[in-house]
Amino acid sequence: MPKFCLYLQRMLPLCIVILCSTGCVQSIADRMVTGPNARYTPDQVRSLQLSPEAPGTIVDQGIRVPVDARGKDASAEIAIWVVEPSDEQVELTNGGAALRATQPATDQAVQAKGTVVLLHGLWHHKGRRIYTLWARLFAANGYRCVLVDLRSHGQSTGTLVSYGVHEAQDTRQVLDELERRGLIDGPLTLMGGSMGAATAIQLAAQDQRVDSVVALAPFSSLDEAVESVAEAVFLLAFLMPDAFWDDYAEAVCERNAMTTDQTDNVAAASRAKSPMLIIAAGDDNLIPPSHARAIYKQAPEGSRLHIAEGEDHRSIARAIEPGVMRLVLGWLDERLAARKEGHPPQAGQANAEKNAS
Repeated sequence: MPKFCLYLQRMLPLCIVILCSTGCVQSIADRMVTGPNARYTPDQVRSLQLSPEAPGTIVDQGIRVPVDARGKDASAEIAIWVVEPSDEQVELTNGGAALRATQPATDQAVQAKGTVVLLHGLWHHKGRRIYTLWARLFAANGYRCVLVDLRSHGQSTGTLVSYGVHEAQDTRQVLDELERRGLIDGPLTLMGGSMGAATAIQLAAQDQRVDSVVALAPFSSLDEAVESVAEAVFLLAFLMPDAFWDDYAEAVCERNAMTTDQTDNVAAASRAKSPMLIIAAGDDNLIPPSHARAIYKQAPEGSRLHIAEGEDHRSIARAIEPGVMRLVLGWLDERLAARKEGHPPQAGQANAEKNAS
């Protein structure tokens, strides 16, 4: 009898969801599209103070870029930071959660050999430790890093979240402004995690200025992401039919005036011309490596897939794993060399799936 009662207790939440599915779908969809800054006025967002969480990060410029209305959201301003390269030398410490300068920076200007636009994940912002760690690391290796607050995050205005679709259009206008200011030097790489990875893949399918993409823990499509996250978080969610999770994705898309097809990152990867370094966390139960593998199969020639074993969706957003650091920096240098030589990396070398050592 106690075991049976325990079974009923575990089944109760699922039964409630089934009985109230329509209302539940609508309510959760509303929450899924509401951005962190939706509760603030634009003036309040503009006055928000953010500082880089990684000590030693120097922001050389802070810029606000006006962007058009997207879907059912109004026009907005996208806040960005520009971190210029320096001659500082650094190394990872605390298991990749911090950096230590092995040679301090001087006042001498360093010409950027490439540009990296860094795109955060859902409910994150550009000032978080992991992104400012990457920015400082890129700067120390000669790359200009542009950190972006996606719509309705950090210091950016707007109210809705579209999981990469409208964010890609916003970021395209950010690139326009960077180009106007002469802030795109060398190969242009888009790097993002989770929703930021989706934004990068979506934009690479539309913008020929993108030389390459680094996508950490990308999801294959919104409906697949909703299902895999639900199964990781909610007990017995795996018993629900695929159509149930499709309803959630469709409700989110309806609120953003877009279609579920637009959230298909596998299809977007097939339209992109720039090669992609796709990195999945081997122990990720929220967005399993199967999502990255599906994207990789359709990614352009010269793309790579790397499975970071022992990492999960949260750990790659908290620290820089040394193997991943070497892989990303090596990828940027390869893209730089390829541009100088006028041809991409050899296909046999670039298309091999990599596993963490």
